[in-house]
Amino acid sequence: MSKKFFVFIFISFVLGCQTIPPRENLPSRSTNSQEKQSPQATAPAAPQSPEIIPEEVPPRGMIFAKTEFEGVVKKSYVRLTIIDNNDQSKSYQLYIGDKSRQLDFPWSTETIQPGYFFIDLPVGTYTIASLAIPVGSTLASEVMNISFEVKPEKTCYLGTLRVVGTKEKIKLGGIPVIKPRFEYIATILDEYNEAAQEFKQRFSEKIGGLDIDLMKDMNQKKWTQEGPVPRSSTKNFNP
Repeated sequence: MSKKFFVFIFISFVLGCQTIPPRENLPSRSTNSQEKQSPQATAPAAPQSPEIIPEEVPPRGMIFAKTEFEGVVKKSYVRLTIIDNNDQSKSYQLYIGDKSRQLDFPWSTETIQPGYFFIDLPVGTYTIASLAIPVGSTLASEVMNISFEVKPEKTCYLGTLRVVGTKEKIKLGGIPVIKPRFEYIATILDEYNEAAQEFKQRFSEKIGGLDIDLMKDMNQKKWTQEGPVPRSSTKNFNP
């Protein structure tokens, strides 16, 4: 009986030892602590605002000129359409004789009787593309091709644009069916002496000279001058 009891104790002891896992298979305490640590969250980088590049302001210049209208084009106002040669989509309308309509012109404009105008506008070459006059409740318009240049930080004297309307006429067809038209003769004159005095009286703060660069009639390719002054030059006058 004692042998059976001793065998029973021995077998129980052996079986109990087999249920205990070896020490090397147990996860270490340090490994458990590393597994329980959550990864450190990183804040997302703040979005960078796009670099704002300031818009380049184009250089500007000024023009000073005079207009004279006679014959059938001598009306309450005359509309000149000016086109930027560098961008044909830019078309502007300058009204001579009706200051209330001048609000439509995007540049700083000043008209002076009897026909002088002074405009501050971007540097470039421009064309007076058409001339229009009121006829009843509509406008009669004719093509022009008068070119001029605006120089940076200068005031260019363009001369006198003299337009003589010679004959009224009508055009049949199109919309409207009857369209008023007219014929004219355009001449460009150099009247610098008179213009310089007018400029000095009106714009004394800009005294220092006018750069003479007369308008050009690209259809006739000719112009007239008063005296021996070259077409393109600079004159200074004393206050």
